[in-house]
Amino acid sequence: MWPDKAKMSTLSCAEKAGFGDMSTIHIISEPEAAAIHSLRAPGHPLADIGDTFVLCDAGGGTVDLITFMITGLEPYLRLREEAPGTGSMCGSTFLNRSFEKLLDDRFSQLPGWGRDTLDEAMQRFESVVKRTFEGSTDHDFMFPVPGIADDPELGVRRGRIRVTGKEMQKLFLPTIRDIEKLVREQIQTSRAEVKAVLLVGGFGQSPYLRKHLRDCFSPGVQVIAPVDGWTAVVRGALAKTLGDISDTTAKTFIESRKARENYGTTYQTEFIHGVHDEKKKYWSYFYGEYYIDVMRWFVRKGDDMEEAKAIKTTWIKRRRVKDGAFDSIRVSLYKVNTAIGEKPPLYFNRRVKQHATLNPSLGVIEKERIPIERGADNELYYVVQYEIHAVYYSAHCVYTLWYEGRNYGSVKVDYV
Repeated sequence: MWPDKAKMSTLSCAEKAGFGDMSTIHIISEPEAAAIHSLRAPGHPLADIGDTFVLCDAGGGTVDLITFMITGLEPYLRLREEAPGTGSMCGSTFLNRSFEKLLDDRFSQLPGWGRDTLDEAMQRFESVVKRTFEGSTDHDFMFPVPGIADDPELGVRRGRIRVTGKEMQKLFLPTIRDIEKLVREQIQTSRAEVKAVLLVGGFGQSPYLRKHLRDCFSPGVQVIAPVDGWTAVVRGALAKTLGDISDTTAKTFIESRKARENYGTTYQTEFIHGVHDEKKKYWSYFYGEYYIDVMRWFVRKGDDMEEAKAIKTTWIKRRRVKDGAFDSIRVSLYKVNTAIGEKPPLYFNRRVKQHATLNPSLGVIEKERIPIERGADNELYYVVQYEIHAVYYSAHCVYTLWYEGRNYGSVKVDYV
């Protein structure tokens, strides 16, 4: 759910706080961390290679989901993403807002109604009812509303309001169904049959959410709330880090992840009549013929992106010799969301959004290693063909500049 700009800000804050150089700090996505903890916790049926599960991290603001298959057990646990992670703003705070609206609609015009009274009712809803409601309409719930006079029509008696089980179910259902939809999409998108849904996070402990999902997906899919699911994210993040740095702690390795969107760049190619859009062509003084800018999508939505394996893209930059040598330049990365298998657009359009700006410092490449070519306009040009290697991790990406097989260091990135 978190955009790359927010993740980069997190890395920057960690660096400024003294955790080390940004290049040595890794962050892990919340559902991935929660999955690591959940598989270590007792009481789940996932014990064999090939077992596939949906991890649903239902918190206060967001609900994040990820689907993993177990691909190895020894010498350490190995996982592979089976469906692109998804998420939505449908966490339990939306229940709070709905309950607050219910009370405001009922009492806002009455003497004695105010923020203090609302807060007392909200406190009981948050700490008791939201965590225990199972979806039954057989029981009513009482909430303190001090200062409100008895009113049988409004359900107020002795400073307490009665909310029926039917009203409570109506309040929960929209959020519960939003989560059901997200889980169903993960199950349907997964390449492998899903064996279980693991519920973590604060709202993941809701008995009503668990019961509703069991009613929807059982008996084919087990719905389980792992032990310590409330704190699964922090426990899993700690377990992953300890496993990475210690030989005595069990390790977990993520073999590959699914690309969430299509990622690419624009590049120049020779204009072909009957293939390309006539309105988009332009004259290239270097080549002495018509060229056109098209999209080059180097990552497609749903692609398997192996842990720590670089995705390499080739770039060409030209500069007239009389204008001097290269320095830092700016190149744009773009993204577009499509259905899995849907072909992304050939040309830049409204659907395509800028993802980031890369700032490769071509000035670090020795000038004498850069070839000079004469263009069709009889001008001399420096022509540098370089590579940018992108290595994708759990929740961040590292870019490096390469030229003629040599690593020239990290590339600064500014996310949009």
